[in-house]
Amino acid sequence: MPVSDDRLKRGFTLIELLVVISIIALLVAILMPALGKARESARRVACLALLKSYGMANIAYSANNNDYFVPFSQPRPSKTWDERWCENLEYRKIISVSSRVKIEDGGWNDAFLYPDELRCPAQKIRDLDEYTADILSKEGWKVVQSYGLNTEQWRGNGNLNDDATWWPRGTFYGHRASSIKQPASVMMFIDSNYYQAKYVRSNPDYWNGLISGNPGGESITRGNIGMTCYRHAGTASLAYFDGHSDFLPPEKVWDQDNAPPPFNISLRRYNLLWDTSRQGLLP
Repeated sequence: MPVSDDRLKRGFTLIELLVVISIIALLVAILMPALGKARESARRVACLALLKSYGMANIAYSANNNDYFVPFSQPRPSKTWDERWCENLEYRKIISVSSRVKIEDGGWNDAFLYPDELRCPAQKIRDLDEYTADILSKEGWKVVQSYGLNTEQWRGNGNLNDDATWWPRGTFYGHRASSIKQPASVMMFIDSNYYQAKYVRSNPDYWNGLISGNPGGESITRGNIGMTCYRHAGTASLAYFDGHSDFLPPEKVWDQDNAPPPFNISLRRYNLLWDTSRQGLLP
């Protein structure tokens, strides 16, 4: 029996359209968390690979410099300040940052601004000017980095003026590979918002406070400068002195019961992850 013209012209009913839309919405709701997890997993893998390249570049640096890793700070006669690891020209060449960001005037900004491809893909910076505004106004330079070098070795044992991470005083500050007895356990680089990483700033309260107060983005201020950033599902990525990299949760990075008073690390116990030596620390 032939189909009538009226039946051929008949379209979807409103109920049928609503059913189709509901099914599509349900499928999207089911798939979105999975896509989000896939994106986060991809960021974790990319960050870990990138941080490993930082560590391997440092190992390559030591091979060319009599077993010394890139120094946290070393004197440069031609400059009014010490050279920090992130502006060390040899290290920058190894990690291929010099070809992207050149130090034109020897100033702070050139040294501390690293390109997107050398920063953690999970670092959420909505606006670079907004991100750096507080530090620029208070310190006079911009900082856009994702990883900090472990500078705990040079923190002060009494007051701020004894803290070599702030006042290097024209001295070479750096590790030598032969002096690190457990390189697979001592952290070299860690997720951070500054070029130096310190144990006291790995307290997750800094990061949790930032995330709750600034959802969707990060910021760097005088108050949270140098904090450990637990960007990857509540964990931080690390590179170790033996060249491997991994993720650690806050409880493996920070010990609340072993928190030192500000600028006095001698009043805390030895921590294998952060300390290359037991000297000057509680047993």
